[in-house]
Amino acid sequence: MALRAMPTGVMWVIMWVQWIGFTNSLSLASSTHDSTSPAPTLGQNREGSSDPQACRYVVENRTVDLSLWRGVAVVGIALPPGGATVGGASASHRHSPGGTLIRTESESSPSDPPSPSFNLSLCGNLTTRCIDELTKVKQPPGALYAMFGGEPAGRCWDVLARWGHLESVAATPPDRGHGITLGFSRPGDPHIDCKAVTVEVDVLCDHTAPAAPRAARLVGRQTACDWSLELRTSNAAVCGGG
Repeated sequence: MALRAMPTGVMWVIMWVQWIGFTNSLSLASSTHDSTSPAPTLGQNREGSSDPQACRYVVENRTVDLSLWRGVAVVGIALPPGGATVGGASASHRHSPGGTLIRTESESSPSDPPSPSFNLSLCGNLTTRCIDELTKVKQPPGALYAMFGGEPAGRCWDVLARWGHLESVAATPPDRGHGITLGFSRPGDPHIDCKAVTVEVDVLCDHTAPAAPRAARLVGRQTACDWSLELRTSNAAVCGGG
């Protein structure tokens, strides 16, 4: 029996459906590839084996592994403008059990107003989210919180940096000590009249400081739109080779 030719209109419809199916399969393959491709590694052009998600960095041919600080809130004080430099400043350091935000008024006498302070994570974001003291809104997780001093527990003045804002890791300049410097940068926010906010954290080896991650000594200072913090520890993760 002779086969009849397929009408031209039907043939074009079939070809169109096949083409749509083909392009959709390409799109699906592309999106699947994008979702499974590894994210670029911080500093991969300079330090190919550094891994910021694991908090492991290679600087000047040595490895600094800060993963011991994951889930740890290091609590320090904010130095007043001017006066002593951050480097080498001596100060008492308040600890925050369980990684929660400190309640500084419980640690100060009425005649000694609580100092502005910081909560800092050296590996990922802090495990406790803070409530913005001005807006009363709970903020997304961050790596560095700033407090005026005296806020109720769980509240902060601002989230100065999130782990995703980490842009650079380098060896600390020799005149500032043996360690590494973490650099964060982000756009300004309603709290700060700045187009951009930068945070630089020197993580330094100091054999006179405690080795326990939570007990590290932390001080910091704001200069306009820039924050400089200094964390001192005798932990082998930082002091190795120094």
